[in-house]
Amino acid sequence: MVAYDLLKHNAKTSSALQNQEVIVLEAPVHKQKYVKVVFSSFGTTQIESKYFDGTQPLSVDVLRDRTCDEPSPRFVPQVSVEQMAGTYLLTDAFKKSPPPKIKTLECYDAIPKKKK
Repeated sequence: MVAYDLLKHNAKTSSALQNQEVIVLEAPVHKQKYVKVVFSSFGTTQIESKYFDGTQPLSVDVLRDRTCDEPSPRFVPQVSVEQMAGTYLLTDAFKKSPPPKIKTLECYDAIPKKKK
């Protein structure tokens, strides 16, 4: 995991509404090196906390969703007052080597895994 939307990450509540986690993943075998992935569920945890430092690889099945493509996303190394939509907090693993300027961040919806 390269970065995540801090606002979505911190705004989760237990309610009848779905919560979301929006992250940016490095996708070396994809035509775009970086992709946005949206996780949605009714729980307050969509992604295990162990992935948020960026050192463990996270793999996920996804479906393309062009409706949430994002132009010119901004990556920041630390939280600031200006934290807003389109701004992603870099994980520790990527603070020293953030992604280059991205013209359009392609969006994908995570496919929930079936519980066994």
